[in-house]
Amino acid sequence: MNKKINIKMVGGIFLAILIMLIFFSKTIYTSNFPVISAVLPINGTLSKLEFTTGNVDYKNKEEVYAEFNGKIEEVLVEEGETIKEGQPLIYISYDVDEINLKLKELNISREKLLVDIEMLHGKIEKIMGYSTKLEEETYKKDEQSDYDRLQLESKIAKKQEDYNKLNILYDSGGLAKQELDQAAYELDSLKVEYNNLLKTRQKQLQEYQYELNALRLELEIKTFDLSNFAIQEEKYNNTLKDFENNKVIYASEIAAVQAIYVKKGQQVNQNQLMISFGAGNEFIIECDVSLDNNFIVQGDTCIISNSSHILEGVVSKITPEDRMKKINVSVSSDQITAGETFDLQFEKESKDSYILLPNGAINKDSEGYYVYQIKRRKGILGKEFYVEKLKVYIGDSDNENTIITKGFTFFEPIVLLSDKPFSGGDTIMIENEGDFFED
Repeated sequence: MNKKINIKMVGGIFLAILIMLIFFSKTIYTSNFPVISAVLPINGTLSKLEFTTGNVDYKNKEEVYAEFNGKIEEVLVEEGETIKEGQPLIYISYDVDEINLKLKELNISREKLLVDIEMLHGKIEKIMGYSTKLEEETYKKDEQSDYDRLQLESKIAKKQEDYNKLNILYDSGGLAKQELDQAAYELDSLKVEYNNLLKTRQKQLQEYQYELNALRLELEIKTFDLSNFAIQEEKYNNTLKDFENNKVIYASEIAAVQAIYVKKGQQVNQNQLMISFGAGNEFIIECDVSLDNNFIVQGDTCIISNSSHILEGVVSKITPEDRMKKINVSVSSDQITAGETFDLQFEKESKDSYILLPNGAINKDSEGYYVYQIKRRKGILGKEFYVEKLKVYIGDSDNENTIITKGFTFFEPIVLLSDKPFSGGDTIMIENEGDFFED
């Protein structure tokens, strides 16, 4: 009896030791394997998101320039000030002698322009006459061309008649083929000569038309210049009449003064910038985004915000530069002012669905993009997992996922993270094995 008990005890101990040896052997065997977390590809959409900052500026800006050389007598506004329509901005004294000199120069230029306009009218009338005569074939230069045309038409008619008769003789066997071919050649030669004559006439008509178009355009430009001279003359006369030696620059609309470029006592030259201001409640926010951003397009909306405001803007302009893209966002608001800084958030979801993988699962080497796909095989202690390097082709991406255009199916998991380096063919342990494999 004791002997049987001992045998059972020995057998039990042996079995326990064997189980422990297997367990510890497997533990020792797998202890150096990389432990990875895996994911499966999903079918979904990209959600594009980009944040940036930008400063507000007026969309509509006005600038005031000196009409003549003069002296700043008084600056009546300050930078940042909101001005009303008709409000005085600057007192400036102009040089009366200079204005009179400008009027004299303007009159001389206008007289020269009137002479040019009269000459253009004469040229246009002359070319139109040439063109009309060419079309009617009545002017002397074309009398020989008209005679040649009539002569050719007569020759062609006679040659055609002769050819028809010879063709009848040829059909009846009374004429050699060589003689008929010669007659056909002579008829074709006359037709070519006639067509060339007509083409020469048409080419001349086209040249006349081109010249007329150019002269009419020049006449239009000079007529416009003449009207500008009248406007300038009126401006000079009003300056002399209404303000004598002093002139007041008035605001043309409600606006905010952005910059003043002159000061009291300063001498200014004609067309020198004196003051600039922004008007209205239309603003532009200029910001930068990465050069490879291809989801923001003109017309997109975005959220703009700071500690005081949350508004919606519309992308009005995109300008690629060397290292970034400049984005202009249009905003309408009577609550914000130029110079404020805003955070901008651009967000857009793709219209189509794609095969997606997390960005961290995709690797790149000299041969392109690849992932590590997890597979099973028979190992020393049973089934084990290993990785296989798999080349893939990618498309667009967002902050989380990348589109896979070619390379694998949905059925086998992909390595996302690993606690140790590994390479293709290595055995691995899966941290979240139960998410993909039942046994």
